[in-house]
Amino acid sequence: MTIHDDFFGISGQPHTMDLSPKVTNNANHLQPLMTKATKRVPVTPDTLQKLKLLGHKGQTYDELLNAMMEAYKKEQFIKMLDARRKEGIFVSLDEAFE
Repeated sequence: MTIHDDFFGISGQPHTMDLSPKVTNNANHLQPLMTKATKRVPVTPDTLQKLKLLGHKGQTYDELLNAMMEAYKKEQFIKMLDARRKEGIFVSLDEAFE
């Protein structure tokens, strides 16, 4: 399922995202589909809508979530560096080579 596909949940069941890393290029019908995901992640309809808005056409939820995780890791690394700078753990290059 891609970000902009319609999503129909089964009545009484929580909405889930299909994390299949599928090839979404329909122009090349010879390109094989990758292995279908074996896990489902239950999300509320509100969360699903927010995810759809974050992604782009043709992007799978698996691709979107991986991009979000990478961005989060980078943000945490930058926060850690900033905290160490504020604590005085780092010195400038000029000070290091004096």
